[in-house]
Amino acid sequence: LTAHNTDEMRQKCLNTGMQDFLTKPVRRDMLERCISCLDIWQTPDISFEQSPSNQDEISPADQNEIFAQDIFNAYQDIMGEQTFKGVDLYLTETEKLIALLKEDWTAEVLGTLNRHAHSLRSSSATIGAIALSNYAEIIEKQTEEMLDSQDYSFVPDQSFLNDMEDCFLNTKKQIEDYMR
Repeated sequence: LTAHNTDEMRQKCLNTGMQDFLTKPVRRDMLERCISCLDIWQTPDISFEQSPSNQDEISPADQNEIFAQDIFNAYQDIMGEQTFKGVDLYLTETEKLIALLKEDWTAEVLGTLNRHAHSLRSSSATIGAIALSNYAEIIEKQTEEMLDSQDYSFVPDQSFLNDMEDCFLNTKKQIEDYMR
């Protein structure tokens, strides 16, 4: 299970011996297909052309969408009784991650910031917090570029980070309202 949904990453995972590849946000039909292929006696017959990125997926059609109820519903279908616990953990950890992303942008911590941004992007997409996932993706890409180029001159605009925090607060309210 990964947040990376490129054909290149899929092939890389399969080449390492994985039996299948599932991307987030998780779609029920894709999860069921993966589970149905699990057999301790055989490897599933999955070709590169069947990559999830080549199929219709639940994806953010509207980049300004804050909370995608259809993705949350799929998450709820999968999590069942654990949904509330998962949402509570997501909201608590997201608040901490945003605080960490706002703190320190020195070269020494870029790898950690990149991992925080990746975690925030992935968990937000899984639960349906699309706009927040998009904010985190921007930070993740920027930190990757900085690490690759060893150019540490970029510091995010504080208003961008404040907007991301506001987005989280709006997302949190929408999720809580939706779960009532």
